Amino acid sequence: MKFQLFTLLAAASLFSCKTNNLSTTENGLQYTMHTSEKGEKAKVGDYIKIHLINKTEKDSVLTSTYTNNKPVTLEITKPSFKGDLMEGFTMMTEGDSGTFLVSVDSLAQGNPLPPFLRSGSFLKFDVKMVDIMTKEQYMQDMQKAQQEEMSKQQQMVVDQAATIEAYAKEKNLSVQKTESGLFYTIETPGTGDSPKPGQQVSVHYKGYLLDGKVFDESISKGEPITFPIGQGQVIPGWDEGIMLFKKGGKGKLLIPSPLAYGARDSGPIPANSILVFDIELVDIKK
Repeated sequence: MKFQLFTLLAAASLFSCKTNNLSTTENGLQYTMHTSEKGEKAKVGDYIKIHLINKTEKDSVLTSTYTNNKPVTLEITKPSFKGDLMEGFTMMTEGDSGTFLVSVDSLAQGNPLPPFLRSGSFLKFDVKMVDIMTKEQYMQDMQKAQQEEMSKQQQMVVDQAATIEAYAKEKNLSVQKTESGLFYTIETPGTGDSPKPGQQVSVHYKGYLLDGKVFDESISKGEPITFPIGQGQVIPGWDEGIMLFKKGGKGKLLIPSPLAYGARDSGPIPANSILVFDIELVDIKK
């Protein structure tokens, strides 16, 4: 928290100079540059990484990337109205910083304004240009980031397998493990075929953490949850795990976090949580 406050205050001091001495482009964008470095300027089609503070005319901060110290990445597109911020990005090179004023009416494009903004006013955008990339460079960076994240998630599955196995031993569960790292046990076999991708399934469930804390269940709601299996409408561990059951089958799914909600909190479920589900496959609709 102290670091976040420091970075926000530092950013505010960087852009604290008055914006009275504004310049205006031929297309109507009002701006003032605080720092100007040498180098090639960004252009339409480039991807840029920027720090951004969005403020009202009275300098009330609406959003800031300095809060979590994570610059935002976006593509520069052709301006869609006179005074569009997109023009401002093309005036900057890496390391530049500036403040741009954009009409709230132009941004709203005919939609109702929020109560804290008035027609005829402007929003201030304090911009720090962190990086400029071509589309090819951006795609390479994205691919690299995805590969790194995939490796991280695969390692998480391996690391959590030992925890799941210890839990299963403690609870006297005879579990099986799939190639993806999902653990399961079939307590009541059920009858017929297992569901196939795209079929509607109805499932009663109780979900809880390894400490036994229940975070969701269907019994008290009076009816099972119904969804098309294998279509990405539920967590990956469910899409895979429910297809291991037959109609009427009961059992448990023990799901490592990469096959559940991963590194993000989800309501009562903390980040990187292993989830346990008691499952009953009530029906399969073909």
